[in-house]
Amino acid sequence: MENGTYIDDFFGGKDTLEKACKVADQVNRLCMAGGFTLKKWINNDPYVLKFIPKQNRISASTIQIDDSSIVHALGLAWHPSTDQFNFTLRLDEPKTIYKRTILSTISKLFDPLGFISPITITGKILIQELWSSGLGWDDSLPPVLIDKWSDFIKRLQDASNFTFPRWIGFNSIDSFELHGFCDASQQAISAVVYLRFCSSDASVTTTLVASKTKVAPLKRLTIPRLELLGAVLLVKLVKSILLTMGKPVPIFAGIDSQVAYTWITNHPSRWKEFVHNRVCYIQETLPQCKWRLVPGVENSADLATRGITSSQLTESSI
Repeated sequence: MENGTYIDDFFGGKDTLEKACKVADQVNRLCMAGGFTLKKWINNDPYVLKFIPKQNRISASTIQIDDSSIVHALGLAWHPSTDQFNFTLRLDEPKTIYKRTILSTISKLFDPLGFISPITITGKILIQELWSSGLGWDDSLPPVLIDKWSDFIKRLQDASNFTFPRWIGFNSIDSFELHGFCDASQQAISAVVYLRFCSSDASVTTTLVASKTKVAPLKRLTIPRLELLGAVLLVKLVKSILLTMGKPVPIFAGIDSQVAYTWITNHPSRWKEFVHNRVCYIQETLPQCKWRLVPGVENSADLATRGITSSQLTESSI
């Protein structure tokens, strides 16, 4: 329950219906023992819900496992009938565009797993530009920033067409590996992690697990140093994923900077303070990680370092 609880919601799943029913019963009994009644139950298979009292399920208008049933979780929309997530981004462009209204609108976005981070990073970069411009909360924006804002709103609206499977596609008997990539530009830093697993029939599948982005520091750094910050971001992301998985897994990390790769794969004592401290963190946090130098065209983290449109994200081969 500790790993599956977010604020006052509980999320969980199992490999089989029997195991799912057992966990649901155990969680229910445990909470009832403390005087807490769990409500708003929903599942992607109606069989599990048969064991939950009707008064504790989500209302009949949304519990139906059909195309119209949508439940919101962590800012995403979940369709139980297809077991998929999508984004319902209905963001109306404010009539008056100030720094205040832009920050208010962007703060409503919640993409915890970074599914559309190559798109949302554009908004983060815009926020940094607003703060750097010295504009007041209600000052009129110059035309160039207004155009960037309008373009960002259009990109978000187009992102509503994306769907992502809730189930990442493996079970306990599969062999699997985590593969991460990191990249950086003068505008942004990004990291992305995939799960690659081999099923019992020897088929291999790769699926997106999560991604993370940050705007580059205002203090200008060299590209290799920014790439090193990207590696730190990747290590933090992988660490959080490992805590969620709760089991050991082979880890591979890819970076396209020869300089940053050399830093990471050598002893920290060889480098000065900035590089030394970050290489120490990388090596101590994920000592089992195997770093590789990959071509830039094969680095999927590159997409979120420059910001792209929904159509570009769809057409991308990586």
